[in-house]
Amino acid sequence: SPPQDRSDVYSMNMLVALAGGITTVLSGNDVAKLTFGSIDDMVIREGAFVNLNYSSSRPLERRELWNDLTRVRDYLRDVRNWEINKKRDEEAKEPDKEWLKGKFEGYRKLLDGQAVAMMTANGAQELRDVAELARHFGIRVVVRGGIEAWTVAPELGRAGVSAIITPRDTYDPDPKFNRPTGSSIENARILHEHGVPVAIIPGTTGITYWGLAGRDLLHTNMEAAFAVRGGLSNEDALRTITIDAARILGVDDQVGSLEVGKDGDMIVTDGDPLSFMTQVHYAVVNGRVAYDKSKDTLFAHIRPTGEVKPVEFDDYWPRQLEWPADIPTTNPPEPEATPEVKPNEQNADGANSDSESADGVKKDDAAPTPDGEKKEPDTPAPADKPGAH
Repeated sequence: SPPQDRSDVYSMNMLVALAGGITTVLSGNDVAKLTFGSIDDMVIREGAFVNLNYSSSRPLERRELWNDLTRVRDYLRDVRNWEINKKRDEEAKEPDKEWLKGKFEGYRKLLDGQAVAMMTANGAQELRDVAELARHFGIRVVVRGGIEAWTVAPELGRAGVSAIITPRDTYDPDPKFNRPTGSSIENARILHEHGVPVAIIPGTTGITYWGLAGRDLLHTNMEAAFAVRGGLSNEDALRTITIDAARILGVDDQVGSLEVGKDGDMIVTDGDPLSFMTQVHYAVVNGRVAYDKSKDTLFAHIRPTGEVKPVEFDDYWPRQLEWPADIPTTNPPEPEATPEVKPNEQNADGANSDSESADGVKKDDAAPTPDGEKKEPDTPAPADKPGAH
């Protein structure tokens, strides 16, 4: 059933997604908009993808897929030859197409360029196999996962493979290999540099109260921010969650950017879209305000409209070996050391440091009292320091 028949347009989850800046999603194999409160123009593309299983752990299914694609490709070639021959021979027989149903119809759309293959692959060898499949049959492929895609980026770029990745996905390197393995925060940057279209999604694609939405550091924009941490530029990072993502979904003619003739889908924020402190104030879908922060009870209490945004801390990334001297420290300053004075220390001329009178008699620090005991000299009271009282 289409998304508009299975979706609750008054769902709290849809509202939370809009509050997170998401206006378009992939629902099954259909691309749909989050038109909160309305089902009008919700679906913008049906049957956008054909899911293929090409896992290396299932060699029999891989061989079956290869054989099925070969069979459909041969059929399409026979159909083209028949269309040419029937112009000269009216009795030319059309190739049998009764078997072209179910999965074979999906394969026909792939080979005709009417659909895109969606595959999941993470390891380097699996990604190489995906690239080989795309080149051999000339089909468009979008790979999800792609944790080790940075290690085979040139091959993916030459095969025209697109990637949907999560920059913070982690995968330990395999010590059995002497080649690069495992995950890298530079994945998005390396793929971009080799011409691989990249879209970024968060670690969980489910929109729930405890999952994607409602947790600042799990939002889509934060994954794009981590791609920047890996070397991708701010502009390219924004493209991975806007126009490049729309292009991978095949709907860039309608959404993904603000251009004349496109749908009026946009979000209005109170700061840098790649900052976790930024709040979405408005989400506009099909030219209609689908979310208004000030009128909803979810996040209206967080920095209400008109309230001054708190000053953000300076960003000192990337980390430096030596911190700038003007950065305040939390440790209290060390007290100045008091110089040690040794008693009876002699001057350079050999005289004692204790003062003597003009007649050579040493002036004692303590004057003798009548009973023969020395009396300590009166010590003047220290002057009060300003602000001591």
